[in-house]
Amino acid sequence: METIEVPQSLNELIHEIGQMDESCFPCNHPNNDEEVIGEVPLFARKAYALAQFHQREQDQLALECKYASGEHDEVHTQMRRCHMKHSLLMEICWFVVRTQSNNTWGEASIGIRQGWQVVRGNQPQGINIRDILGGLLGHQEE
Repeated sequence: METIEVPQSLNELIHEIGQMDESCFPCNHPNNDEEVIGEVPLFARKAYALAQFHQREQDQLALECKYASGEHDEVHTQMRRCHMKHSLLMEICWFVVRTQSNNTWGEASIGIRQGWQVVRGNQPQGINIRDILGGLLGHQEE
């Protein structure tokens, strides 16, 4: 079996996750119609908090671009890096949460709330595509 070497950038990201203080970026309060189905694992909490940190950095860089004069190539590069890290970290977070929360892969309405609770929201009633297409084409369901 061939050994695969993990790129240093991923090792650094995993280390960065481990060093993150998850209390820096608290979650939203739960809504009344949400059901608590579990707790966010520690690694996912740290990944979520680090993702929020990179989102904040991206937002600050965007403001810098908006109000600063001159070339912004380096700032745009930093913004892209922050965006990519945020996206990757959120994917990692959701992978861990969904895997450890009774495999909630098929559910669209899962969230993270205050106290690091995993919640399931009420699914909106589905829209019948036949009704939409029928209305557009002038056909009525009887």
